[in-house]
Amino acid sequence: RKWARGVLNCEPEVLAALEAEFRKFEREPADSFVERLERVAGCIEKLPPLLRESVELVYGRGMSVQALGKALLVTEEAVKKRVQRARQLVARCVQGGAV
Repeated sequence: RKWARGVLNCEPEVLAALEAEFRKFEREPADSFVERLERVAGCIEKLPPLLRESVELVYGRGMSVQALGKALLVTEEAVKKRVQRARQLVARCVQGGAV
């Protein structure tokens, strides 16, 4: 709490190093948040139906893994594995790979 109220003093060398590190990001092209979100949504659309449905229900609608397992008549572990596989495929797709 004490630190949160005041200004943190740093050595000039530390501030210079931090500033240099953050300037690297300014030079690199970056997608906007909306572009990233659109890319993720496009990758989710490419998922196989079972994986896409699991991701949409767990992340999109906030359904618990346990509840989804009961609804789909599969084990909780099966739902976890589907979501894990879907996340891996989406990550690969977002980085430019195929689903």
